[in-house]
Amino acid sequence: MWVAWGLGVPLTTQARQKANRSLVRYCRNTCSASPCFSWGQDLAVLSLNGSLLVHPCTASLAAQVSSGDTFARAHIHTACGHHHTHLDTSLQHAWPPLQALGVAPDNHIQVSVGGHKHPRARLAVALGQCTLTAHGDVITEANTTHANWTLSVVNRCPPLEATGLPQALRSEGNLSWSSCEVSLASGLRSDDGEAHLQLARTCGPQTSVVGHLAHSLPLLGRLGLPPSGTISLAVQPQPAARHSLALQLGPCRLQGTLEQRAGNRSAWMLASEPGCPLLEGLGLPAGTQFSGSLQAAGGEAKVAGTLTSASGTASLTLTAVVHQSEATLRVKLSHRLSALQAVPPETLLTVRLRWEAGHRLGLELQVGACELQGDGELHLDHGLQWRVLAESSCEALQALGVPGRVSSSGDVVLSSVAVDAQVLVAVNNSTLRGVLILKTTESRRQVDVLLTHSLPRPGPLGLPARVLLELATESHGRSYRRTLRAGVDGRQVSEELTFTRQPEHMSLDYTLQHNIPTLRTLWVEDSLSLQASVGAPSSGSSLEHSARISVGPTSLNYSVSCCHRAGHLELSGWSSHNSVTLLRAGVPGQAGLSAKLQTHETQTQASVALHGGDGGVSTDVAALAAWPTNGTLELVVNASHTAPALRRLGLPFASQLVFQKLWAEGRVRSSLRLTCDSQASLVLDVRGQSRALSKELQLWGQHHLPGLLGRCPSRASAAAKLQYSEHEAQGTISLAVEEHRLHVGSRLATAKARVTSIIRLEQTFPQFGAFPRELVLQTSYERAHGAHALHQTVLWDNQEVVLNGGLSGPFPRLAGNLSLQAELAHPPWHSGLRLSCEHSRRRHRDDLVVRWDDKDQVVVSSSLLLGKGQLAARLALAQPFNLSWWRMEAGGLAERRGGKQSRQVRGAHPRCRWVGVPGVGSCVAGPAGRAPGAVCRDGGSAGLVVGAPAEPQIPDRGALHSFVLSSIPY
Repeated sequence: MWVAWGLGVPLTTQARQKANRSLVRYCRNTCSASPCFSWGQDLAVLSLNGSLLVHPCTASLAAQVSSGDTFARAHIHTACGHHHTHLDTSLQHAWPPLQALGVAPDNHIQVSVGGHKHPRARLAVALGQCTLTAHGDVITEANTTHANWTLSVVNRCPPLEATGLPQALRSEGNLSWSSCEVSLASGLRSDDGEAHLQLARTCGPQTSVVGHLAHSLPLLGRLGLPPSGTISLAVQPQPAARHSLALQLGPCRLQGTLEQRAGNRSAWMLASEPGCPLLEGLGLPAGTQFSGSLQAAGGEAKVAGTLTSASGTASLTLTAVVHQSEATLRVKLSHRLSALQAVPPETLLTVRLRWEAGHRLGLELQVGACELQGDGELHLDHGLQWRVLAESSCEALQALGVPGRVSSSGDVVLSSVAVDAQVLVAVNNSTLRGVLILKTTESRRQVDVLLTHSLPRPGPLGLPARVLLELATESHGRSYRRTLRAGVDGRQVSEELTFTRQPEHMSLDYTLQHNIPTLRTLWVEDSLSLQASVGAPSSGSSLEHSARISVGPTSLNYSVSCCHRAGHLELSGWSSHNSVTLLRAGVPGQAGLSAKLQTHETQTQASVALHGGDGGVSTDVAALAAWPTNGTLELVVNASHTAPALRRLGLPFASQLVFQKLWAEGRVRSSLRLTCDSQASLVLDVRGQSRALSKELQLWGQHHLPGLLGRCPSRASAAAKLQYSEHEAQGTISLAVEEHRLHVGSRLATAKARVTSIIRLEQTFPQFGAFPRELVLQTSYERAHGAHALHQTVLWDNQEVVLNGGLSGPFPRLAGNLSLQAELAHPPWHSGLRLSCEHSRRRHRDDLVVRWDDKDQVVVSSSLLLGKGQLAARLALAQPFNLSWWRMEAGGLAERRGGKQSRQVRGAHPRCRWVGVPGVGSCVAGPAGRAPGAVCRDGGSAGLVVGAPAEPQIPDRGALHSFVLSSIPY
């Protein structure tokens, strides 16, 4: 038989924080200053789990209660087999209530007894850091009269060490016997000392027992035993019915006689000799005598004894009566001894036992003025039944907390499939009742636990007045059912789960009810139910699902069905609820949903409709997509709703989306049109075509969407067009945004020796203020008879810039004669450039003229003449800038005739400057008004300097002084 149960309440972080605050308030109001539920301050999940496994020779019980890091776990396991019995129990916990009681966090007890050939036993106890281990065995041989045993104890428990028990203790011994002799030898060893005991019994003419005890253990010394002692007992049959004995223990010696009388009556006497410290330590003086008698007849027996000493007397009487179904025992003690002053002078004990119809036991004890009575019955006919009653009229015991009346009754019934146990305990006016029922069959398992009491509960750790746990599971074929009910005092939680699975249907039904305030603070309603079902026909073409959720007065119902076949899919659903939170969020109390999807060869149609049951909210969406074989795609979507919440989000009540796209040879067209509340809100159109000598693309769009107004232009268009032929290409790009335009056009034409290009830009965008509103760039290039001509006109708004250029001569090679002219006109500003180059084998001449303000401003001229025996060079420069050398000219001549060489350099500059050549005489003419010539000397050479005015080709800006350097041959 196997039974398992579990109960758990999971909590979210927000719920746990709220629960902790509520528990603190609850504990403050109900527990005052006591630590109420201090172990649950961080309650996250409270769970109770357990299992019970019972077999003919094995039983296992496991239980656990946990909450976050706080838990308590117990386990009991018993097993038996051939010559073997085992018990294993454990308790682990991190529970503050158990810690407050001093229970260690980890506890373990193991007991094993058995052995195939020799009996063995082992005990292991671990209580936290305190451990105690003991194991022993007995060795006997078959058909022998000899036995050996060993026992070892290891103590690692500080409290036991404080009482004197050593850490290691080992005992071993042997026993041998025969028909007339018995011998016993035993030894005990520890870290503190050892002890040895030997006993021997012999028989013959007289029976004697001789023993010897020697020890060095402090514990035995504290008990009054001397380090060495001898025991001697002898029975001598002097007359036939009279026996004597002698007992000696150290210095103590006792003498005794036993006399057999008529009528099954015996009498004895035992006296001590002076000098016995053991008896004196007990308060009995030397010369103490103990005498008594024994009488037995039929079913009765009586034993009487008297202790006589110098300080007083004490008597003890025992009477036993045994009948066929009843037995009685009476014990009476009376004394006048000072050593027994703590015992009342008169004590009476009566015990009655009956076993005819069951077993019955009666007990009466009278100690002085105190009287105790007890009665009990035990029946084993049908299981185990008992009844126990104990009453006391002793005020002294009641003052110590002993109750005046205690009663208990119960029964335990065991079978192969059930355990039924009931216990009732009454203490004075308080009662304690417990019920445990365990049943298991092939289809049902049941666990019932009930504990009730009327005991006082001091403090928060007191036992609840009523604890209930009922757990049952049933399994019949394809259905499963579980019920759970747990209660503490007036608080109760009940749970029921039913699950059924059929080939074409599945259903689930769950219910939870409770009346626990703590769970209410965790947002767990008093009543919670869930019902769900799923239907799936064997064909697999449809599916049905329905559910019902109930949380207190709030309920939610919904159902969903789905059906599909070739080219068709249909989905429908329905829901209803009465949740205030969902209603405030805009979710209707009743709603229906339907969706359809149909597909054909060239089109697909889909629709979704959501309608509130009260008519307040509805949403419909329908879509149609078609793609004929001619390459056209059409998509139409219609949507409408009556939800104010969607309207507040900016969604119109009715809208339509139409999308078309056409693919054809050399032609494409796409359009998107969104209509909101019967008004065109968004229109996008794209058109394009491609022909043999032209390409064209057009884009156009506009919108009236409130969410985009002010953020995006409401109207825009763009177009691009390209046309071309063998000698001409023309393209345009246009962009229009609201009232602003941008147009770019270009044209390129080519002929045999002529290229013409026109680029035009027009724009009205204020963002492009740095650019002209109109820009025209016209360029033409022409080549004829070795000459090149370039004409370019730029129109920047109302301003015009013209560039003309001409080039004659070989190009790009610069050999021979070359002429270049360029003019740039920007009224009223006009400029020009002329460049002429003449190159031959013996003659080179270059002229550069830059002109503006209707006159030549910069003139550069150079020439080079190469003749036979002659070299002549000339360079002239004039510029209008405010520089000291605004005009200068230099020339040189070198000749060779008949082995003689002559060189001459001539220069002209606005001012007089000294010019010298190493090894050659030099001189510079003075400024204007002075003699134009002078003789220059230097190192043996002399020359004549003749001044002359500048050549007329260079613009005149004042007197130009010239100088001549000459070299006279020698």
